[in-house]
Amino acid sequence: MLPDIFFPSSVLLLKFVYKLFIEQEVKALDVFRALCAFPLDMAFLSFSFFAAFVYSIPPQPSAAFSQKDVLSAFLIFLVLTVIVTALCRKTDKAMVAAHYWKSGMLAVFNYCIAVSLLIGTLAIGGAL
Repeated sequence: MLPDIFFPSSVLLLKFVYKLFIEQEVKALDVFRALCAFPLDMAFLSFSFFAAFVYSIPPQPSAAFSQKDVLSAFLIFLVLTVIVTALCRKTDKAMVAAHYWKSGMLAVFNYCIAVSLLIGTLAIGGAL
């Protein structure tokens, strides 16, 4: 279970650190903006995990998930990923307008969705 969560999470964190700190002078606002955009990376990681898990399901009639289940889950993941993307944009706009409280609340809500997606994906894949 640990490698199933640790390795993808470490890649995600490395991407965050590389994107933020390599060849840049980082200010506090840059870190806050990057943290507010991080749920989008988490959502797409979840979406790619979901695609990999679906691909690995054997095509048997006795499979745990029917095609209808898989399509429904795919649509739910797609809609939630669009919501996370929209919230990232709204968070950034609120930050630019100096509405830091609003931007922080949107970011917290966005993290809740992104973490739920990640946990749901790992549960579907059997990692949890």
